[in-house]
Amino acid sequence: MYSAKQILEAIDHTIRNADIIMDSPVYGRIGKLVEITVPSNPASGYQWVPDYDPGFLTLITKDRISQSGDAWTGKDRFVFRAEQAGTSKVVLNLSYVTNPSVRADSKTYGVEIYDTENFDQVDRLAQRDPYL
Repeated sequence: MYSAKQILEAIDHTIRNADIIMDSPVYGRIGKLVEITVPSNPASGYQWVPDYDPGFLTLITKDRISQSGDAWTGKDRFVFRAEQAGTSKVVLNLSYVTNPSVRADSKTYGVEIYDTENFDQVDRLAQRDPYL
């Protein structure tokens, strides 16, 4: 069994490779950061555009992580702050830069935000989350 501290620390884990764990829930705590990272290639002319509930999450930053100094391959990282407890989703649409209505792909992530004072929620999370 895990201690409450270990569980709370694990809740803040981040999604690092969206291709492998796509459709997996993203967990967070109120006031803490939630991160989603997806593969990208700006040379393709497409970019990831987030669609989310601004009452539930606030987009803090979107940045690019290059791999091995290569500016053309890497990942886009979206960092959100969790604003309220509950369940929502983030949809990332891979849209053409000059015509955002043209979409090549879409990824949906369920987001579950927990109130750190509610340890019943933490216990339920520990039973579901394979990363703990």
